[in-house]
Amino acid sequence: MARAFPLRRVRLYWQRIVGMNTETVAARTNHPMARTGKSSGDVLARVMLFLLAVASPLQAGNVRNGSFSEIGFDGPADAIAQLRQAGWTCPDAGRWPKGWTGHGENVTLEWYHAGGKLGDAFCRIGGPGGYLAGRDGVDLGNTNRVLTVWARGHGTLQVGFFAYGVKEDAKTPDGFPATDDVPAPLVVKVASGTWVRYQHLLQKTPKLASVRLTVTALEGGIDFDEVDLEPATPARERMVREAGTLYGAGSLVEDKEFVPADDKFRVRRSEYENTVKALRERAKTVEPALLAAIEEEITALKPFLEGDRKNVLATAFNDMVLLTRVCAKLSNP
Repeated sequence: MARAFPLRRVRLYWQRIVGMNTETVAARTNHPMARTGKSSGDVLARVMLFLLAVASPLQAGNVRNGSFSEIGFDGPADAIAQLRQAGWTCPDAGRWPKGWTGHGENVTLEWYHAGGKLGDAFCRIGGPGGYLAGRDGVDLGNTNRVLTVWARGHGTLQVGFFAYGVKEDAKTPDGFPATDDVPAPLVVKVASGTWVRYQHLLQKTPKLASVRLTVTALEGGIDFDEVDLEPATPARERMVREAGTLYGAGSLVEDKEFVPADDKFRVRRSEYENTVKALRERAKTVEPALLAAIEEEITALKPFLEGDRKNVLATAFNDMVLLTRVCAKLSNP
C-alpha cells in the first residue's frame, strides 16, 4: 500500500520556515511564495499554501503573542509613563504589543500593524540600554527548546531569557529566578532588508522550570517578528547547533528570501542527497529516535528542493545545508 503524503509533516515544516502560526491564518495566501514564478516547484508551493489554508488549524505558538498581532498594554497603568521618563520612545498603551513589557532606559520601540514576516504586525527596537520582555513564562517541561525569531535591519540582535527554577524536589516550579542555570542568549549580527530566520538552542537543565524572553538591539535598529520557543526534536536540535556555528560566516543565506536554483544550488543539492544516502547506509549505527527525526526533516524538506524550479526559499536552502552537515557527521563518526 502506498504511503499517504505526509501533509502534517510538510505543514509543520512550512510553519517553521515561514514563521506561520494560528494568529496569522489570514496572511497565508498573501505570502510572496504564492506570487513567485511559474515553475513546477513554485506551483507546488502554491498548492502547499492552499492545503495549509484548508487543513486543520495549526497549534498556537509557545510564546504569548509572539506574532505581535495583538495590541493593548496589559501591565501596570503607569508603566509606560515610567519608561518614557527613563528615556523610552514607545507606543501608547493602545498600540503596545499585548503580553510584553519594557525594562531599562533610552530604548526606541515601534509597533507596526503591517509589513511583518507574514504581512501583518511586527516590532522594531533600538537602543542597548533596555529590552522588551515577555510578561508570561514558557514552561519548558522536560525538553530542550528551539528559539526561533525572524529579524531584519542592520545591527546586533540579542534574544535572551529570564530563567525561573524549581523547588528542592527538582520538579515543582518555585517561581523564583534561577541564578545558576540561565540559558545563553541568541546574539546575531543582522544585515538584511528582508526577513531572516534565526534559531537558537535552549538547553533544559534539572533546575530550570520556565523562561521569559527578552529582546534587545545591542547595536543599530532591528525589526523582529514571529518569535517562538518550540520543543526540540533530536534532529532539529542538531541542526540548530550547526546553525549556531555558521551565522555570519557566509555558509547560510542571511540576506535574501529566495536563492536562485542555479548550478551552484544543484551542486549543493547533490551533496545533500549523497550525504543522506550515506547516512541511510549506516542507519543501524544511528540511535533510532534520532534517525526517525532526521527522516521526518528530510521528508518535509523534499517538496521545497525537488523539481524544475526557478528559486528556492532561503530557509529551505539553509536547512539543506544544516542537514548535510548533520548527516555527514553521523555517517562519518
